[in-house]
Amino acid sequence: MWTRRKRTQPLLGGLVLMAGPLVLVLVLVVGWFVGFGKFDDRQAVAPQPPTGNPIPEFSLPPLTTGDPGLAARDLRGKVAVVNFWASWCVPCREEMPLLRDLAATPGVVVYGINSDDRLPAAQRFLTAVGDPFDRIGVDADGTVARAWGAYGLPATFVITAEGRVAHALVGPLDRRVVEDEILPLIAELSQEP
Repeated sequence: MWTRRKRTQPLLGGLVLMAGPLVLVLVLVVGWFVGFGKFDDRQAVAPQPPTGNPIPEFSLPPLTTGDPGLAARDLRGKVAVVNFWASWCVPCREEMPLLRDLAATPGVVVYGINSDDRLPAAQRFLTAVGDPFDRIGVDADGTVARAWGAYGLPATFVITAEGRVAHALVGPLDRRVVEDEILPLIAELSQEP
């Protein structure tokens, strides 16, 4: 009579089969992070919008009722910084102290464009982190951000008095960028006739 024999695998072989996918995932994750570590300059990782272009025409409603909102015409006649941000954006929260310091610098005007966000969340965000902006426009569907080339948040632009993009950074600001790039550029542009 034939009896069915129960097939068993050695314990070690079963563990290897179970651990194999986990080890593969760990190797891929570590490789991914190590690969990003090779880039010292965030611009090497993410392409930046071109500079020298005129800013797109736009007119945005305000974040808070009674405030003026923001339009392209507001950015002409003086050197300005424009920052695209949202309440759900973690790097936006992290760079707010730098934006507050930048806005406190004599001669520096910082405007904000809240993009792809909900008004109550954006208002709570600024109450919690502090509001560095002279004016804020609301880009509810992200159309203006895309027109500027801000395909990710945060994004910061330095605008000439003639309304042209002099500097563009998609990604979070850091102190080195503010001190070595943005402030010297603002000083240089502010002295031009």
